[in-house]
Amino acid sequence: LLNRCTDVAAQCMEQYIDTVKVLPPALKSKLLVVACNRGSVNSKILCCLLHPNVKTLDLSECSISDDSVRAIYKCTHLYKLDLNPGRNQNREISTAVLLGLFPNIPYLSVLYLNQCLAVVDEVLASIANNCPLLTKLDIGGCIAVTDTSLKLLNKHKYLTSLNISHSQVSDAGILALVQGECRESLRELRLNNCIHITDFAVESIVHHCTNMEVLILHKNPVSGN
Repeated sequence: LLNRCTDVAAQCMEQYIDTVKVLPPALKSKLLVVACNRGSVNSKILCCLLHPNVKTLDLSECSISDDSVRAIYKCTHLYKLDLNPGRNQNREISTAVLLGLFPNIPYLSVLYLNQCLAVVDEVLASIANNCPLLTKLDIGGCIAVTDTSLKLLNKHKYLTSLNISHSQVSDAGILALVQGECRESLRELRLNNCIHITDFAVESIVHHCTNMEVLILHKNPVSGN
């Protein structure tokens, strides 16, 4: 009965937004999952449903604006955040609002930000400085990311998976990354379409990251590609 009621309520939340605001956190969480899966969450609904005890948030099927991201600021115990684009969802996010997000979510472990053009080195600096428990990071397609970001991420000793494909990183950044504290934890690294990567970067990865299991190097100027 609860599941059926949640399903029905998720279809008409915007009509009863004042009621949604006062629901207990457990019910808000159930509504949040259903609405996010349907892609029917807007910033107004998100602001009403989110609360400090939210641990995972998947907005991959939803259109996202700066107001949506600001609503996440209250999720101070967030563990996983998926902002990867789904099919045809809008991603109208600014660098400024991302910079304000990560100081509020220090327990973040899994972050997906694929193809987010607002992700620049300053955003990675905020992630590196405020999210020490990070284990998985997807910033593939964030074309403004450079070696500066890798030099900041190398201190993350729990980092196991990193996607930096389609970025501006070069051999120098890769060397800085794999010589850092993440060299033993890193098991998956995606570098496809990084046109500044050469054989030197591959040799550095192989030498330093002895626990590496997945290394993607498609369409790079390295031997065999």
